[in-house]
Amino acid sequence: MASPAGSRSEIQSGIELTREQNAAKAGDIELWLDQVSDTFNFLSMDGRAFRCWAQLMHRQSDTLYEDAMIAAIAKVHHLTVVTRNMPTSAILKCPGLTHSLQPDGPVHKGALSRGRGLA
Repeated sequence: MASPAGSRSEIQSGIELTREQNAAKAGDIELWLDQVSDTFNFLSMDGRAFRCWAQLMHRQSDTLYEDAMIAAIAKVHHLTVVTRNMPTSAILKCPGLTHSLQPDGPVHKGALSRGRGLA
């Protein structure tokens, strides 16, 4: 399984929100993120991905900024986006991008995953 490097910032943002209410839980999640970061392949935005991202973002809402980055990384690496984030589906309709919307289903191995946040 691969994941876009930017997803770590989204998870860290969730950790910081959690920290405001439960520092111990935030610490546990942060340790988990460190383990995940050491274990899984994270794909960064490169020149091809940024060009694809610009094409995807043309005349789109800025609210799709991060989702378009994930879609661009998947598209240039010929990966499938698996998401539980329904608003992402608008950006997933671009030609050449394989995706699977799984509101309640598991994320399958070999997919570029995009979760809905931290529980």
